[in-house]
Amino acid sequence: MTYLLDRGFPFGLENLLLCGKNIEEKGLQIIAQIDAKHIVHGSDELKKLFEIIESKCINKRMWVLLGSVDSKKWLPLQLASVSAEKSDIRREIKTDLKRMIPFDSDKDIRKWTSKFHGAIMDVEIGKDIVCQKYSKLREKCPHFAIAVLVKEEYGNEDVDIISKYQKKEIELAYELKPLIWNPSPREKVYIKEKTIL
Repeated sequence: MTYLLDRGFPFGLENLLLCGKNIEEKGLQIIAQIDAKHIVHGSDELKKLFEIIESKCINKRMWVLLGSVDSKKWLPLQLASVSAEKSDIRREIKTDLKRMIPFDSDKDIRKWTSKFHGAIMDVEIGKDIVCQKYSKLREKCPHFAIAVLVKEEYGNEDVDIISKYQKKEIELAYELKPLIWNPSPREKVYIKEKTIL
């Protein structure tokens, strides 16, 4: 079977590519970029990116991961918002970027301990399905950008079973069609109830 990611970038999704003007029109602003080759253990570039995220994403509620081959035309890869209980998106962005770091058998082995028996085995971390998804993106896209929603028009209240931030996430996702985006379980229920999307 041939999959979408078996094709070359942009995987047959040329109609979804965004340039600077398109990105701004969507209410987004690119705050940082990084080459895939720098998303590795101990990278100074990755540390700098995390510092930028720490300073520029305070109180930001929504972000988009973009991928590119030329740093001019960007494909939306992922989109996420934080729930009302969380303060902002900084932790989530850094976690997803860390998931791209290639597996290193010296650094990605942890002892698995049991309450009753102590250390019982070594386990490999970073090979779960989510990490594999982000690793594949790193393999396929030489450049990444982090964009945040700067036109934060969420409405006044939470809607039904989802937060106002999740509602905005769904609206933007249906507009951008990010490559690996999937709605959360509550968002799926909301979408099913609102068949207008």
